[in-house]
Amino acid sequence: MNKRIFLGGPGVETPRESLRIALKNENAYWWHMGGMSGNPAMQIVGDFFITNISDRPVRLPQMELRYGLWGRKKVHGAIIVEGPNSYYGMYDIEPNDTRDSRADFWIFPPVQQANRPFVAHSVVFYDQFGNRHTLKKLRFRYT
Repeated sequence: MNKRIFLGGPGVETPRESLRIALKNENAYWWHMGGMSGNPAMQIVGDFFITNISDRPVRLPQMELRYGLWGRKKVHGAIIVEGPNSYYGMYDIEPNDTRDSRADFWIFPPVQQANRPFVAHSVVFYDQFGNRHTLKKLRFRYT
């Protein structure tokens, strides 16, 4: 059986696997030079399809982008998911449903020169059950 006990207390089972994440076309992954408090910073954006393969609603409260040698450096990002009436925000993904989503990260100071692609070691999605969903070697084009 693909279940485990987690944070809900004795006897509460949660899914070990909850999501499948699919990439969109290569133009859905980009970065550009932005700014924070008048200093340069990298904004990194990616769009994904997310499918709930579990039998309960799933939410994505946290994301991180890992970069640098062996992914030792990381930044936390924000993710928004398509919800009712095509509004985007923090929404549950119902069982057997696929939703559009967008992740957004900021790296300060920049670690890549403008006009060059940025290749992340990994992008990690965390669901409310504590499951990690990892995509490796994602390439973001410069815009």
